[in-house]
Amino acid sequence: MKKTFLILLLSVLLTNILTRSFAKAYLPETDSTSIRLSILQNINAYRAAKNLKPVILLSVLNEIAHEHSKDMSLGKVAFGHDGFRNRIDKIKHSMGSLRPCAENVAYGPLSESQVVEQWIKSEKHREILEGDYKLAGIGIATDKMGYPYFTLIFVN
Repeated sequence: MKKTFLILLLSVLLTNILTRSFAKAYLPETDSTSIRLSILQNINAYRAAKNLKPVILLSVLNEIAHEHSKDMSLGKVAFGHDGFRNRIDKIKHSMGSLRPCAENVAYGPLSESQVVEQWIKSEKHREILEGDYKLAGIGIATDKMGYPYFTLIFVN
């Protein structure tokens, strides 16, 4: 049932993207759960192909990643990793001590698979995707033009 729903949802999204401008077709921020899960599936498929364990989404990490995406989309911070240390401090406050932490960001009219493909094409981002992590958070926010900002946080 879930698989059928995901296939149907992806078909509808693909149709919308192909028939209208991406900015107008992209799901609103409040509907980002399905996008987040699709990104996670793409990440875990890539990790599986590399014989790496899958990562699991954690809501507190999703919230912190979303906050960064939202701040970038509103122009409160520049696109990039500004404030990463603060995000890690928030995570430590919520979860206790952590070992490795890392972050990938992306921006633009990218589908869920395209954003992961872009990270794979970049050596530094690919190293993060292939890191020894167990948990992840994914945040998505759109700017006033409807373009998405993506933040991926990994922790172990």
